[in-house]
Amino acid sequence: MQKNPIDAYVETKHPSLYMLGKRDEKALKIGLWNLYDDKCEGIRIKIGKPFENVEFISCKGHREGDSVVIDSTIFPYEFCAVRAI
Repeated sequence: MQKNPIDAYVETKHPSLYMLGKRDEKALKIGLWNLYDDKCEGIRIKIGKPFENVEFISCKGHREGDSVVIDSTIFPYEFCAVRAI
């Protein structure tokens, strides 16, 4: 049982894109790792709890309703992160 479930998932189909997340009282932090030889594009993350602002690390993106869209391409063996506040 998780102490603070992250309540988020990747909506787009990328079988070798791995997500690791942590929620605390202030924010939801999500790391994405592309662990395959193909690049990942058009990544959309559905977040189940309301948030006001999004910060991006090693990528660019934007918010669409209750989802976060990664505009950058995540190339093989790269990482990016999102912080929803």
